[in-house]
Amino acid sequence: MTIDTQRLRQLAQNCEAWHKTGCPVSDPYDTYPDDLYDAATLPSDILALLDDLERRNWLSDTRAAAQMINQRQQRFGSQRIVHELRQKGISQALIDAAMPELKDNELAAAREVWQKKFGHPPQDAKERARQARFLQSRGFPMAVVFKLLRMDNE
Repeated sequence: MTIDTQRLRQLAQNCEAWHKTGCPVSDPYDTYPDDLYDAATLPSDILALLDDLERRNWLSDTRAAAQMINQRQQRFGSQRIVHELRQKGISQALIDAAMPELKDNELAAAREVWQKKFGHPPQDAKERARQARFLQSRGFPMAVVFKLLRMDNE
């Protein structure tokens, strides 16, 4: 089943109106008059629309995951990126497929983030702990943090 342009436009307008009013997700129908919702907002039509978008490859979890990874890879570690992918509902199979690429670039990304924030090696244990906490908060694993701050040699 394909959805015509007019029904798609009406659905988009309904979604736009819904977001502008700040209607709570739990009860969207209480805020709007009955004439705002028509047959285009029925769950079966929405599911048909999503199926049509997936069939045309306009809606793709693979592309969404790749885009999210490319956007965040230079600023965040693999742990944080994986967490965000899971929150967005990306399948574990797609996450597992992306892990080798994330792991390969992780040390360079951590070094770039560390250089931008600090730019100099830690002078004492307190400074080293502060820098390590910062890198951990960005989602870099402890092995990468230790390697970057040379804690593994001590």
